[in-house]
Amino acid sequence: MNIYLKILLIIASLFLLFSTLYLVRKEKISFKYSLIWLFSSLVILVLSIFPDFFGKVTNLVGFQLSSNFIIAMFLFVLLIMTRQLTKIVSDQNKKINSLIQEVSLLKKKK
Repeated sequence: MNIYLKILLIIASLFLLFSTLYLVRKEKISFKYSLIWLFSSLVILVLSIFPDFFGKVTNLVGFQLSSNFIIAMFLFVLLIMTRQLTKIVSDQNKKINSLIQEVSLLKKKK
């Protein structure tokens, strides 16, 4: 791996890590929703420091090219994030319906 690419990946992963921690500290996002971002930044950091490890994992999993494995990993992460966001939206929808029913009952009592 080119040393400039390695340095760029390390800087990008540290930026992602610290910006996520900053958002959690400022309570812009909750900790449980930031876990996927923290995990992703740590994986990028480890893989940028030890690029040979990534090649070994790629061969172990059965991919011929590292780029195919990267694409598969990104798709998997996006599916997990989409499922998690769908769960959050569903929970919010249930809460909204419950609040609407409660407000309707309160209005009816008046």
